[in-house]
Amino acid sequence: MPRAILLAASALSLAVALSVPTASLAVQAPPGFMVEEEFPDVSLILPIEFDLLPDGRTLVATKFGTIHVISSEGMLEPTPFLQLSDITTSGDLGLLGMAAGPDYNSDPWVYFAYTVDPTPDVDEDYYSRVERVRPSVADPNVADESTREILIGATWPSGIPSLHSSHGLGALRFGEDGTLLIAHGDGAHFELTDRGGEDPDAFGPGRVDAAEDIGAFRARSVQSLSGGILRVDRATGLGVSSNPYWTGDGDDFASRVWCYGLRNPFRYDVRPGTGTVDFPGALYIGDVGWNNYEEMSIAGSGGENFGWPCFEGNWAQPQYQAVTDTEAGNVNVLCGAGANADNPTAETIPPIWWHQNNPAASNPPGLTAQSIIGGTFAGGSEWPDEYRDAYFIADFLQDWMVAVEVDENDQVVDVHPFLDNAGGAISFRRDPATGDLLYLTLVTGEIRRVRFDSATSVGSELPSPETPSSLRVRVSPQPASTQAAIEFGTPDFETAAVVRVFGAAGRLVRTLRSPLGPVSGERSVVWDGRDERGSRVASGVYVAHVECGGLQGSAKVLIR
Repeated sequence: MPRAILLAASALSLAVALSVPTASLAVQAPPGFMVEEEFPDVSLILPIEFDLLPDGRTLVATKFGTIHVISSEGMLEPTPFLQLSDITTSGDLGLLGMAAGPDYNSDPWVYFAYTVDPTPDVDEDYYSRVERVRPSVADPNVADESTREILIGATWPSGIPSLHSSHGLGALRFGEDGTLLIAHGDGAHFELTDRGGEDPDAFGPGRVDAAEDIGAFRARSVQSLSGGILRVDRATGLGVSSNPYWTGDGDDFASRVWCYGLRNPFRYDVRPGTGTVDFPGALYIGDVGWNNYEEMSIAGSGGENFGWPCFEGNWAQPQYQAVTDTEAGNVNVLCGAGANADNPTAETIPPIWWHQNNPAASNPPGLTAQSIIGGTFAGGSEWPDEYRDAYFIADFLQDWMVAVEVDENDQVVDVHPFLDNAGGAISFRRDPATGDLLYLTLVTGEIRRVRFDSATSVGSELPSPETPSSLRVRVSPQPASTQAAIEFGTPDFETAAVVRVFGAAGRLVRTLRSPLGPVSGERSVVWDGRDERGSRVASGVYVAHVECGGLQGSAKVLIR
């Protein structure tokens, strides 16, 4: 998700969650493009993933473990499809991956992935689990929980290590060969150079194999399920024999690895038309960086090693390059080691990278990024050439979206600006009927449609927050050390405002109320950085949600 998205911004890690851009600016699109809210009557808190069902319904998952159904008429079904109970939503973790099976009409399954806390009294010893469930025959808008099947992570030792509050699960997608693809970060600490030894309670009998106590270097080992993208049989969760590191046993971790060397491949997709009966297709991946670079990588053949933690972008990562041993004593995964059973493949340099602060150091130059969100291929037949069938990718914190034009050999041709003020894009899908781009915003909880209208000569935007549909919310200073002013403009009515501050896991931290305001104009509420009990909150990113006169708006609040 975005960059420790719910955690201290100084950590700049991505996971997804609440380090959200403000919702006060209108989306800007190129001439001829229209950006529209797909379901204006639906509002959700922290939606994190969505998928389109073949009958016109839409599935939407929230970070907190709920999967909702939006009807083909655009209304939220009153009963959730599924509500998870055995889930932790700490930091950037939670229910982060969800997808409908590729043959949903004939074989309906919904696949989902979430974080489990096996020892609630021990900090940050988590693992990731992948499951699937069928809809009820009597009511297809509700899951039949008796059909739930765990594909990966029935137990702690068989799960995917996720030992900090970020860099966990990412998207679930299906290859064109029908295999299930699972993204997972390195499960390591982002606030330090993690060589292992930071989470002693997570390793040992009945827990994670002690051989994996190598921190971020798990991403550099095909013997780990962390730090890459897995390719498994969608009915069993086992590896398939055409995987690059197949051992002869589908239960082996190496047998499930498709590509590795990724820090946090939160969102990615398969390029249409590139798969075969035994090959998933080319994977286009957004990998969230650490100190300097965000990446877009392409797994065109399988087996690629994308370099983390020894490389960020095209840059040798000095802190990890300097590590001389791991807690588990495994030197095979270190940056100076040659090819071996743990790390059999040389590094692949990504075709595109963005520096986090210096636009001249990006490739191509011009933009900076701080929390890259891999996208999807979209574009209808009437779209301009540079956008049609391009790969659309966004940055969550810088709040831009670009279209990456590629040739038939997966070589980047050009990168075209597309949207500004996108609103916190967190997931993408292509409308199979029209080719339109659909994306989910974490900030406003909307699914938006981007379509092209050749009769429109100017770029379009969603309604400005100054119109009576939402509130324009700002926070100052950013970051705040002791207190923050939550400012908002109100339309023509006189009423009190309610401000609710939510923390990293989406829990309510504080409720504030403004006095009756002017008929219209600017108002503010000061938050002193304390919770309802008067205790000072921890450093990190929070969200202020303002409701006034039936309207609402949100903005991030950074406490240092």
